[in-house]
Amino acid sequence: MGKLKALLKGRKKHSQGADRPLGDRSTSNDGTSSPQSALASNLTSSEPAQSFADGIEVWNKCPKAALDICFVHGLTGNRNSTWTASDQSTPWPTALLPPKLPSARLLTWGYDAYVVRKSVASKNRLIDHATNLLNDLTIDREANDASYRSLIFVVHSLGGLVCKEAIMSSRNHPEPHLRSIFDHTAGIIFMGTPHRGSWIADWMKIPASGLGILKSTNKSLLQILETDDQLLESIQVRFGQMIRELRESGRRLELTCFFEELPLPLVGKVVSKESATLEGYTSISVHANHSNMVKFRIADETGFKRLLGDLARWEKRSKEGKIKLGDTEASVGGIAEAVNATREPCYSIPFPKNPKFVGQAAILEEIKEKFFVRKECQKIAIVGLGGIGKTQVALRFAFWVKETKAEYSIFWVAALSEANFEKAYVEMASELGVVKKSDDDDIKDLVRRHLCSEKAGKWLLVVDNADDRDLLFGSADKDGIYKYLPESESGLVLFTTRSREVAVEVAGADIIDLEQMSHTDASSFLKSSLGKKQLLETEETITKLLGELAYLPLAISQASAYLNKNQLPIRKYLDLLQSTEQDLVSLMSREFYDGTRYRESHNAVATTWLVSFDHIRRSDKAAASLLAFVSCIEPKAIPQSILPTAESKEALENAIGTLRGYAFLAPRGDDETFDMHSLVHMATRVWLKNEGLLEHTKSDAIYHLNEIFPSSDRVNRDQWREYMPHTIRALEGSSECQIEERYDLFFAVGECLDKDRRFKEAIRCFEETSEWRIGQFPEDASSRLTSEHALASAYLDDRRIKDAIKIFEHVVAEELRAGYRAS
Repeated sequence: MGKLKALLKGRKKHSQGADRPLGDRSTSNDGTSSPQSALASNLTSSEPAQSFADGIEVWNKCPKAALDICFVHGLTGNRNSTWTASDQSTPWPTALLPPKLPSARLLTWGYDAYVVRKSVASKNRLIDHATNLLNDLTIDREANDASYRSLIFVVHSLGGLVCKEAIMSSRNHPEPHLRSIFDHTAGIIFMGTPHRGSWIADWMKIPASGLGILKSTNKSLLQILETDDQLLESIQVRFGQMIRELRESGRRLELTCFFEELPLPLVGKVVSKESATLEGYTSISVHANHSNMVKFRIADETGFKRLLGDLARWEKRSKEGKIKLGDTEASVGGIAEAVNATREPCYSIPFPKNPKFVGQAAILEEIKEKFFVRKECQKIAIVGLGGIGKTQVALRFAFWVKETKAEYSIFWVAALSEANFEKAYVEMASELGVVKKSDDDDIKDLVRRHLCSEKAGKWLLVVDNADDRDLLFGSADKDGIYKYLPESESGLVLFTTRSREVAVEVAGADIIDLEQMSHTDASSFLKSSLGKKQLLETEETITKLLGELAYLPLAISQASAYLNKNQLPIRKYLDLLQSTEQDLVSLMSREFYDGTRYRESHNAVATTWLVSFDHIRRSDKAAASLLAFVSCIEPKAIPQSILPTAESKEALENAIGTLRGYAFLAPRGDDETFDMHSLVHMATRVWLKNEGLLEHTKSDAIYHLNEIFPSSDRVNRDQWREYMPHTIRALEGSSECQIEERYDLFFAVGECLDKDRRFKEAIRCFEETSEWRIGQFPEDASSRLTSEHALASAYLDDRRIKDAIKIFEHVVAEELRAGYRAS
């Protein structure tokens, strides 16, 4: 009380100023500094209660940020003016930090920290401000896709206590999304924070009536600054215990304490060195008073350089992934969980990190969000077309966990066969130190039970290629491998599968669809995969090649291997792809070595889906028939109405669902039209040919199309135009099918083309029909004469007068002879 009493003895009338951070000067009416006004003007506000700027303000957005830095002001401060020098118009972090910290997003947070007002002072307690900071910052980071980003606090005065309480509240919060602040806080810079109190707290002991102009005080904020306050001591003890437990668990929370060297005029040092520092952590002085220690003007100031040194070092470590972030579950349980975290993690990953991996950032972020931020599930299934890169996404995520979640063990099993699964579990047992106690023990069950126990600690299990439902779930007389997958509150399981049915069964609604690569990512992948960059030629040829390969990562890898081996430029490879289907199949059937794929897997595009085709044929015959039919028509813009009907409408919908589940069919916007991946289309024909089913499939397709193709009546124009490209594709690919229905279909298509005035195409169809019927029927057969008459009419429409007259003469002559015989 001594300092405060001395100040009050010199009390004079003073003019009221706007809100100022603690330490700003006041003057009396005669122009001289008044001790009482110097303190009063810093602790009071004459503004309405809502005049302060509260919540988050983004100073620097930094689109490619690697970390967030959040500034929190102190007692009587303001989220902008606290950090603004008296002769400056903007906060120094906005001007000085972006050039020095190019990967940092800068934020500031404001709250009502005026402890005395002429009107009504805020009654918010420190815990209330801490709760608001936690909520506001979480909301902002979620809105800006920054929840996984490392977080650094720069806090002044009372703001340091608010920050400490917010982090401890986050650590034990029941809401998973609010625990992310604790999980991702990498460091705190305390600027004049009164860890052990400040003499300013004596202000609260003066009655409000004795302060004259002051009407209302927030005693709770002042009280906590007392050196013997129990709440302040509790914060200090709990914070100290938290950082010790983090250190024991292998995670270091970076802390640096700055303290003021100079006193405030007429007030003295607000926070002593003893109160502003923490034992065992770096303590640095700033040659300024309590207010000015956070007001820098230029980058050459020594105080700024000292502060920047820590920020720059932490930014670099964050970008390099060297800062160990937390996991909320480890913190909630206290010491027991910390002991778990100290276990040496085990890693069983069959592939090295893929340096050529590009893209899929949104997918990886979604997995991280589900597992580590919202903590809304413990199982996720990545589903997508074979060859689209599911394994590579899972691999990249596994290495991210290894690099950023030091307490997690990582295991990987391939669900390609029982033998593969058993081999993986034997390797896991070796890593975990799990051994059989008798010959009757099942090593798979021993591993499962170990991972289900608390002693296993935290782990991630990747179950790759979980495509075969029978292998996974077994049958009535045989167990599937799913029986041996562990479940634990400390464990996470990531599945990859081609089958949506399997994905739903193993992960419920927690499914992530892996879509086609973007052009930019596919182009980058191709360029990084080619040994000689001169093979790339032009951007135009790259675009054409990626289009032919349908942006499929496996196809790009296969093409790159072929180009590297044969030193071919892209242009020549494109010529081969576009020449004949035989050349295409030959190229797409070539196996190649890929160190990021399983040795027993098919690496060639033409064969990679064979296993899936066989699964479908065994489990859903209607879907297999549908797949075969689609391989005979155009792969794009397939109307559902053209598809062969199954036993019932429900059976057809189920068959479509099966093919969609494997990503072999993809719906357009209306769900009545579908596309098939062009390479899947080709691979299906390869499969059918290998199985000896291709000719039969083509005949079945012709029979079906001949039955449903509409007549040339104009009312059917929209339908025949929709069916036309598919029917022509089926006709052109079925020359070996010498059946009457094929030529009847040619005739029906020709009539529609003729109505659409596509005469040359109509002529070709009528020629096919006439030629076949001439070889099959006598000259006076009505079907033969009908096709010849239609051909002659088409010739006439196409101005081929002589050809038309010749055929007309023949038709008329035959009709006259037929009439004569009839008479």
